[in-house]
Amino acid sequence: MVVSTIKKVNTELSSTADGYLIDRVSKSKYLGVMIDKLSSWKEYVKSLSIKIARGSGILYRLKTFLP
Repeated sequence: MVVSTIKKVNTELSSTADGYLIDRVSKSKYLGVMIDKLSSWKEYVKSLSIKIARGSGILYRLKTFLP
């Protein structure tokens, strides 16, 4: 992944390691944090909000069973 603050990054760059072509991705998860190619927090906030919504939905359903 090429990380840049510029919105138009040269997409024709290619990287190789031991003769293998490295795939270009738009986002990657590193140490639990989603990093996208523009170094913004949008993907991380999006994935975190999904986890929080799932957890709050479970707690909402369990409220009748828990004191």
